[in-house]
Amino acid sequence: MFERDLNPEQLRVVTCEENPVMVLAGAGSGKTRVIVYRIAYLILKKNVDPSSILAVTFTNKAAGEMKNRTERLTGIPAPSMNISTFHSYAAKMLRRFGDRLGYRSDFAIFDEGDQASLIKLCMDELGISTHLMKPGAAVSAISRLKDDRITPEEFSKMADNPWSKKLLDIYSLYQRELKRQNAMDFGDLLINLVRLLEEDFQVQDWFKKRIEYLLVDEYQDTNRVQYMFVKHLARLGSNVMVVGDEDQLIYRWRGAEIRNTLCFQDEFPGAAIIKLERNYRSTHYIVGAAQSVIRNNRERLGKNIWTETQGKEKVKVVATLDDIGEVRYVAEEIEQLKKDGFRYGDVAIFYRTNAQSRVFEVYFKKYGIPYVIYGGVKFFERMEIKDFVAYLRLLLNSHDDVSFVRVINRPSRGIGAATLNLIREVAKEKGLSLFESLKQLILTSGLKGKKVEEGAATFVGLIEKYKGELAHSSLGDVAKRLLDESGYLSCYDKTFDADAERIDNINEVINSMFEFEGTASQTLPLFLDQVSLVSEADLVKSDSGAVTMLTAHLSKGLEFPVVFMVGMEEGVFPHARALSDVFELEEERRLCYVGMTRAMERLYMIYARSRKTFGNRRYNDRSRFIDEIDEKYIEVVPLACTEEFSEYGSGDEIYGRYFEQAPQRDECFEFDSEGRFFRGMRIKHPVFGVGVVEKVEGKDGDERLTIRFGGILKKIAAKYVSLAVLSD
Repeated sequence: MFERDLNPEQLRVVTCEENPVMVLAGAGSGKTRVIVYRIAYLILKKNVDPSSILAVTFTNKAAGEMKNRTERLTGIPAPSMNISTFHSYAAKMLRRFGDRLGYRSDFAIFDEGDQASLIKLCMDELGISTHLMKPGAAVSAISRLKDDRITPEEFSKMADNPWSKKLLDIYSLYQRELKRQNAMDFGDLLINLVRLLEEDFQVQDWFKKRIEYLLVDEYQDTNRVQYMFVKHLARLGSNVMVVGDEDQLIYRWRGAEIRNTLCFQDEFPGAAIIKLERNYRSTHYIVGAAQSVIRNNRERLGKNIWTETQGKEKVKVVATLDDIGEVRYVAEEIEQLKKDGFRYGDVAIFYRTNAQSRVFEVYFKKYGIPYVIYGGVKFFERMEIKDFVAYLRLLLNSHDDVSFVRVINRPSRGIGAATLNLIREVAKEKGLSLFESLKQLILTSGLKGKKVEEGAATFVGLIEKYKGELAHSSLGDVAKRLLDESGYLSCYDKTFDADAERIDNINEVINSMFEFEGTASQTLPLFLDQVSLVSEADLVKSDSGAVTMLTAHLSKGLEFPVVFMVGMEEGVFPHARALSDVFELEEERRLCYVGMTRAMERLYMIYARSRKTFGNRRYNDRSRFIDEIDEKYIEVVPLACTEEFSEYGSGDEIYGRYFEQAPQRDECFEFDSEGRFFRGMRIKHPVFGVGVVEKVEGKDGDERLTIRFGGILKKIAAKYVSLAVLSD
C-alpha cells in the first residue's frame, strides 16, 4: 500500500526513522497525505499504539479530514485517535489537569466576542474611556502578548508610555477576572498547558508515558507558545515530525513566527529536513508563475516546486478600466467557462479584503449568478446563537459573568442597568459571581420592585432546574426544553424574515445537539468547546455548487479548478500598510502565492486602473506581484470591459485621467545582493520622508535608486543625498 500510493519523497517521510524531522511540503505536494500515511504506517507496520500518536493542526476541518482519511486506511474508529487542533487538545488536557492550576474542569472558553465583553467591563471598572482605547484593540494587543507568552508581570517591565500602561492595567484585571470566572481565552489554553509541562512533574510523566509520536501540521503557522509545546514534548522523549511550508506563512499578524521554521535545525540540533517538491494540484503554467513570485522573498529556505501536469491555458493577466469593469469581466468570463464545461462550483474569486466583495454581490444578484460568500459574521457569532449558548454555559459554569450579563434580561425580566449595578456591587463586596450575588439579593429581599423580583426568581429557578437535568437527560432534550421555558423566542417575531431566520438558526443548533450520545453532563462541555473553538476556515466549503467568494487568507487549504484573483494593484494587493515594511511585504507575497497555488487548471490575475475606495476614486499601479511573473507563463489580455459607465464618465475619460494622474510604474525590478541597497529596503529621505526602494541600478557608491514615497516614484542618485536606512 505504501510503496504503491506514495512517490519516493513521500515514502521517505512516511517511513523515516530520524528524529526530529521537518518536512518542507510545497503547495499541492500531498502534505495531508503524508501525515495520514505516516500515522497508518506507525500503526500497521510498527505496531504503535494509536493512542500514543498525537497529531495537531489548526482547524477543525483539517483535523476532521485527517481523522476520516486515517480511519479509512487503518480501520480504527476516528474518535479513538489523538488527532486534534492545538486548542482543542489543550482544552482536553486542561479539563483533566487544570485543577493543578486552580481551575475547575467545567471552565468556560472565551472567544473574541466574550473577551471584548469582559475587557469592556474591566475598562468600565478602571475608568478607562473607549475613546482612549477600543475594547477590540485591547483584545488584539493582549492576544499578541499571549502569543509571545508575555504575562502581565513581564509586560509591566515593558510598558513605558501612557497607552501601554493603560493596557497593562486592563490586562492585569482581565486575567484576574478570567480566573475568578473560571474561564480561559484561546491564549490561556496553550499557555497553561505549556506551564504544566514545565512545572508539574506528574503531568510531565503522563505525557512521557503516553505520547510516543508527535506530528504537527502547518508548522509554519505556529506561534512561540505552540513552538514551546513541541519543544517540551521532544524533551520528554516524543518522536517529533513537523510538516509545513514557510512560503505559506500568512498569519504573522496572528502571532505566527517564521523563525520557528527557518531556525528549526538550530533549535533541534541534528534534525533532518525532507522536501516535498512535486505539485499534484496545478498546471505547469500556474506552478511556474507562483514560483516566479515567491522566489523574490528573502525569508525562505527554498524549494524547487515542479509538476508533470501540462496546462492548456497560461495564467491570464487582465487589466480593466475600473472596479465595475473588473466585475463585468469576471462575470462574462464565468459564463464563457460554463460554455466550456466548467460549473459555477468550480470557480472561486479571491480578494484581499472583504470590502471588495460588495460590487461582485450586487452584480451577481442582478444577473443571476449563484454565489456563496465567506468571511462575514460567523454562524456561532450571530446574536441569537451567542445568547442561546450563554444560557448553556451558565448551566455548566455559574461563575461565567459574561454569559450572565448577556442573558439576564433576554427576554425582558425587568432587570435594567440599575439592578445590574446593584448585583455587581454585592458581588464585589462579598466576592461572589453575579449569579450567586443575584441569589443573595433574592434571599435577602434586596431587589426593588415586584417585576424585578419575579423576573430574577424565574431566571435563577430556570438555570438551577436545568443544571440539575444535565446528569440524566440528553443534551438535545435539555436544550430544547430550556429554550421553550426561557421564553427566549418571544424576542423575535417570526412573521419578519430576519427574525424567522434567527429562530431557524437556533433550531438548527438544537437539532445538531441530538447527535451527541450520552447525558448532557457528559456532552455539554464537548459541545461548548466545539462552539468556542470553531474558526472561519472550518465553515468554508469548496463544493457549494455556486461561485465561491472569499479573502485570500480564507483560501488556505482549498483548491478550485478556476481562480480569479481580483484587485491585483499596489495598495490593494499588496495592502497599503505593507508597502513601507519589508517583512509585511514578504507576507503579502506569501499570501499571493497561497492564492495562486489554489488554482488547478486556470488562473486569472486582474487589476483595475482605477478603483472607488471610501467614496473616492483612486488610480493604482498594477501589483508588483504580477510584474514578478516570468512572461513565459502569462497571457496578457488587452484592456477588458471598456464600455462607458455613467457613474464614472466614459471609458476614454477614465483612461485619460488614469494616465494623467496616476504615477507610472517602472516595469523592471532587480535585486542588488552585493550593494548597499536592495529592493524592499526602507529608507528615509530628508525631503520626501520614508520610502521603499523598488529598483537598484549601479553599485560601489554609484547607485541610482527608484524609490516609492507613498504613491509617488522618485529616481535618486544615492551619492548626492543623505539616506537613512530604517530596516534591512
